[in-house]
Amino acid sequence: LKYCLDKGYDVAYRFSETYSGLSLERPELDKLRELVRNEQIDVVVCYSLDRLSRDPGHGVIITQELEKHGVKLETVTEDVDNSELGKLISYIRGYASKVEAEKIRERTMRGKRAVAKEGRIPGGSGMNFYGYIYLKGEGRRAINETEASWVRKMYEWLTTEEISSNQILFRLRAHNAPTKSGKPWNRSSVLRILTNPAYTGKTYVFTTVRGRRQFTRPQSDWIEIPNATPAIISQELFDAAQKQLKVNR
Repeated sequence: LKYCLDKGYDVAYRFSETYSGLSLERPELDKLRELVRNEQIDVVVCYSLDRLSRDPGHGVIITQELEKHGVKLETVTEDVDNSELGKLISYIRGYASKVEAEKIRERTMRGKRAVAKEGRIPGGSGMNFYGYIYLKGEGRRAINETEASWVRKMYEWLTTEEISSNQILFRLRAHNAPTKSGKPWNRSSVLRILTNPAYTGKTYVFTTVRGRRQFTRPQSDWIEIPNATPAIISQELFDAAQKQLKVNR
């Protein structure tokens, strides 16, 4: 912002994003590219080139779009040379940035696997889900009794009254049941709880791969951590719930 003010630019839009720079599909970046295509801006300013993209291929796509619509690209920390040599240097920088990001990711995963093999749950998003508290220092979960009581009710409503997930959603809202985030209950949250085997006391890590889309790893890649998650419901109740969900569908 200081750079723009010093240049005398009229700052019409600001974009701040927490998505990985290795992905081209980012909500804020999509908004920026739409403005470029509609030729509503003249200059794009970012702190450094790797903040715009850490994938050189994506960087080429973005810079070509900017050039096509006459939008200038500037960064605070470095000069952006539009010559062929400058483009090559930017490409190489982007490639090096991607390699470094992959190295960091690989080191992080290696560390998490070592923690899992020691019988502790690696930290990260999703560890502290509804019904539990994640004890970071111990690498295990403890039951949050207030939330756990609602988990049991949801399974009981489903299996004994054979009601739909939407009806469960409406009951939770009517009873002002607390949520983990403080936001209102939604159907996807209800279904996540009703289909998560962790509530039976099972703990698996490295079950999915995250990229542009999330997909399930082969079960042979999963790591089970015994005694890391206390059971809130029985296996029999969980199995009955899965059967009822199938009937409901």
